[in-house]
Amino acid sequence: MSGTVQRDVWLDAVANTCTKTLEQLERKVSLTGEISQYDEKVGNICMAYLYLLNVCDQEGIFDNTDGFTDMIDKIYNKTKTIH
Repeated sequence: MSGTVQRDVWLDAVANTCTKTLEQLERKVSLTGEISQYDEKVGNICMAYLYLLNVCDQEGIFDNTDGFTDMIDKIYNKTKTIH
């Protein structure tokens, strides 16, 4: 799998996680009528990620039209995520 494809899969997976998290937070608020500071912060982080992903997509940041994407791919392929 190429670096660009791996990156796209990872970005989509994080977007899915954010969307599901926001759905869970919405259900929690509708059931309890409250939101904790922690849940609000997590929701804000998820919304910010989705917003920035959309802006980057609209602006063509991830298009391979210049060396920027190649540079990101090199960094991404050297970086390991530890869970």
